Amino acid sequence: MEKTKNRTYHILSIVFYFLCFGINILGSRLASVFELPFYLDSIGTIAAAVTGGYLPGILVGFFTNLVSGITDYTNTYYSVINILIAMAAAYFESKDEYRFPLRILLPIGTFVLIGGGIGSLVTWNIYGNTIGDEISASLAYKIYEQTNLPFMSEFTADVLIDIPDKIISTLAALLIVKLVPSKLFPEKKIRGRKTSSGRLSLGTKTVIM
Repeated sequence: MEKTKNRTYHILSIVFYFLCFGINILGSRLASVFELPFYLDSIGTIAAAVTGGYLPGILVGFFTNLVSGITDYTNTYYSVINILIAMAAAYFESKDEYRFPLRILLPIGTFVLIGGGIGSLVTWNIYGNTIGDEISASLAYKIYEQTNLPFMSEFTADVLIDIPDKIISTLAALLIVKLVPSKLFPEKKIRGRKTSSGRLSLGTKTVIM
């Protein structure tokens, strides 16, 4: 009976991770269709990482960019961003950073640096060491007109755009997590944490590699 119940919970948790993947795709499409100055493609990644740890978060993030890359191949290159966000989200969950309002600023700031900071490096390389044509492009060109510094313009614009995006994404993800029954995740008390030996689990190491 107990095994059947646990199996059911595991199946439901897998369904939840698929929904997280769908939320990423839906958020990205809505932002594109309505021409919003946001990405909204990491809500599901954060939710999956907070509830399930490194493995679900990384897989949701990776496949989000892999699938969205079918219509726009450049999205595939940004999979590293979603993967790093997943790892950061799982890590901060292990440190209980989401349980206190002010401490949430640390994960959000980290997501901004990953999405905006590292993301600007990806954009810079994709477009041949020049400003890209992503969501932040118009702002980047305005900054460039004032500074005449192309990379710093790209970097600054990406970070500024990412601030509201990651605030919305993080709060939306935490709301989703709050609405999901915790019994769906029997391993919840150890998700995102190191093993008793002080080392990451083999599964986590494999996914990170």
